[in-house]
Amino acid sequence: MYFQRELDEFCDIWNNHHIRKTNNEESVSGRPSLIMELPKLFGSDNYLCHLDEAFIELCADSIYCQNKPECPCRNIDFFEMCIECMEENDLSPPTNAPEALDLYPSLRDNL
Repeated sequence: MYFQRELDEFCDIWNNHHIRKTNNEESVSGRPSLIMELPKLFGSDNYLCHLDEAFIELCADSIYCQNKPECPCRNIDFFEMCIECMEENDLSPPTNAPEALDLYPSLRDNL
């Protein structure tokens, strides 16, 4: 949805920006995506945790993950009430964060 798109854009910008060198010996410089993918080049260890496929499948089968594509919040009943309110008041679903902020007062007032 709209928030996911903005999060993806933010992650892309963050992961590809350049961290400048500092006097702090514990801080590394470079691009975060490279630092994470090639930690040995930056004098660090790989701290990624590899998960078992069965655990990933268990998480994907959870109720939260099943509802996530259709429901951006954990409460499906509240989400459906918001959808009904938008339909009743001829309000369009937001496509970005500013539109969501504009929509919020209308939903709050009408619920």
